[in-house]
Amino acid sequence: MGQPTAPIIAHQSAALIRRLAMLLAIIHLIGKPPEYANTYIIVLGAGLVAGRGLGMLWLRLLPQTPGLMACAGLIFTLVGGCPGNSSFAIRELHLFMLALGCELGNTAIDNRRRNMIRAIGWSYSTTAAWTFIAELILGLSLSLSGLTSTLEWALPGWHLAAAVVLGFMADAIGFLWAPAEPHMAPNAIPWPDSDEARSLVWSALAAGLALTSKMTLSHQGVSLQPTWTELWPVAIGLVLGALPAAIFSAPPRQQGWFPLAGMIAICGLGIMFFKGEPCWGSRMLLAIASGLALAAARSTALPRGNARRVPRLLRLAAPFAIATLIILLFKPLDASTMLITCVVGMTIFTLASIWFLRQSFVELMVQVGLTPMYRIEAVGPGLSRFPDGEPVLLIANHTAYADPFWLGSVIRHRFYPMMTSTFYDLPFVSFMMRRVVGAIRVPAGSHRKDAPELKEASALLASGKCVLIFPEATLRRVPEPVMRRFGRGVALLLAEHPNAWVVPAWIEGGWGSYFSNFNGPPMTGKPIDFWRTIRIGIGEPRKIDPALLANHLKTRAALQQAVYDCRGLLGLDIPLAPPVVESQSGSAD
Repeated sequence: MGQPTAPIIAHQSAALIRRLAMLLAIIHLIGKPPEYANTYIIVLGAGLVAGRGLGMLWLRLLPQTPGLMACAGLIFTLVGGCPGNSSFAIRELHLFMLALGCELGNTAIDNRRRNMIRAIGWSYSTTAAWTFIAELILGLSLSLSGLTSTLEWALPGWHLAAAVVLGFMADAIGFLWAPAEPHMAPNAIPWPDSDEARSLVWSALAAGLALTSKMTLSHQGVSLQPTWTELWPVAIGLVLGALPAAIFSAPPRQQGWFPLAGMIAICGLGIMFFKGEPCWGSRMLLAIASGLALAAARSTALPRGNARRVPRLLRLAAPFAIATLIILLFKPLDASTMLITCVVGMTIFTLASIWFLRQSFVELMVQVGLTPMYRIEAVGPGLSRFPDGEPVLLIANHTAYADPFWLGSVIRHRFYPMMTSTFYDLPFVSFMMRRVVGAIRVPAGSHRKDAPELKEASALLASGKCVLIFPEATLRRVPEPVMRRFGRGVALLLAEHPNAWVVPAWIEGGWGSYFSNFNGPPMTGKPIDFWRTIRIGIGEPRKIDPALLANHLKTRAALQQAVYDCRGLLGLDIPLAPPVVESQSGSAD
C-alpha cells in the first residue's frame, strides 16, 4: 500500500496505446478485398507470439533490463509503423514488426505493472477488464472515423509513429516516477491455481472465431466496408459484453464467462437462422458474446513463475496456430452450410466449456445472482498476501449458509469449503457441492469417533490446496456469544500439516441475513435480503509455532483469538478468546 498511482496509470496507458497502434494498422483493411483479412490474421498472430516469446527469453537471460527491452520494442514498432512512403501502404512485414514490437514492449512492463497494481491493493482482473473497455471505446471511435473519412485522412503516415512514440513516453514516465519495482512477499499472489488455465477451451474459442472469420470473409459478396447500420449494433454489443467481466471481476473464476458467451452466441446465430440473414439483433448478440469472451480472456489471471513461462507462451501460440491452419485449409462454404457449421461448432464449444469450467461458471453465476442481495466489502492484509502453491487453512466464524460464497467473492484464490451435512444434503445443493464446488461434507452432530472429512481436508492440504474450515463446527444459532469455542478438528489438521499457512477471517453482517438462523431456520419465514452489507476482515497469513501445536487446547484458543482479531480490521471490538479446558470425560469445554 502507499504506492503512487501515477506510474501505474502511465504503464497502463502505454499498453493501451500500443494495442491501439496495431488497430490503426488493421483499419487499413477497410475497403480492401476480403482475402486481405486472412493474411493479416496470420501475420498479426505470428507477430504477437514472436514478441511474447522473445520477451520471455530476454527476461530469462537479462532479467534486470526491462527498460532496455522496452526500447527494443520501440525500435521494432517504429520500423513497422513507418513504411517510409507517402501512400502508407501497410505490408505484411510492417504489420509483423509492429505486432512484435508492441508485444515485446508490453512483456517488458507486464510484471512491473502487475506488481505495482497489487502493491496499492487494486484487483488486476478488474483493472485489466476496465482497460479493455477503454480500448474498445477508443478502438471503435477510430474504426468509425475510418468509415466516415478517406483512408489518407484517417491514417496519415505519422499516426502510427506518433502512437508508438507516445506509448514509449508513457512507459518512460512510469519508470522515472517509480524507478524501483515494489517488492512483493514471495507468498503474495493475485493469480488462481495453475489448473485454472484451460488451454483446450481457449484453443476451441480461437478455432471457432477463425472458422467463422474464414467462412464469412471468404464468402462471395462479403465486403470489408461495413455501413453505419451494420456497425452500430456491433459497437454497442462489444462494450455491453465487456462490462460484466469488469463489474463482476474475480480472478479464480473469470473463465466462467466463456460458457455464457457461447450461449449468447448461439442465440445470435439462432436469430440469424430464423431470419435468413443477419439483422441488428443477431449482430448485437454476437458482438456481446465476443466482447464478453475477449474481456474474460484479457482479465483472466495467469499463473506466474519461471516454470510456467513456456506453457504461457504455448497458451498464446496455440489459438493462433489453430486459426492459421483453419484459414489455410478450409475452403469457402455456402451461406446455409456456413451457418449450420457455426451453430454446431459453437454448441460443441459451449458444452465443452461448461464441463471443463463448471466450477468457475457455477461460482460466477452464484456471485452474479447474489449481487443484488449483498454488498460485500473486504479489508485486511490477507487480501493481497494470500499464499500460493502451499497448503492454506482458511478459518472464519460461521454465521450463515452463504459464508463460503461471501468469502469466495473477495479472496482471489480457489478454496475447498468444509460444509455441514445440514446444508450439503439439501436437494440439488448436494450435486453442486460434490460435482462442481468440490466441498467436503461434514456430518452433523458431535462426539463422533470417525472423522472422514478430516482425511479429505488433509489430502487437499497435502497437495498444496486451500481448505476453508469453520472451527466452531456449527452454524451460529443465538445472538450471543458471537462465536462458539473452536472444535478439535482444526488443531488436528494443523498438527498433521505444521507447515500449512493459516489465514483468519471475520464475517460481519451474516447474522440476521436470509441464510442465517436469525428468527428461525435459514431461508424460512424471512424476507430475502436486498443490498445488505457484508463486511469481511482478512488477517495476515501466518504459520503456527510448533511448540503451540503440541498442545491442541492452546492451539484452538490461539486460532480463535486470531479470528477475533480480524474484527479489529472492521473497527469492531476484539473479545478475548475463552480458554479451552479439558473436562474429566476427556472432551474439550
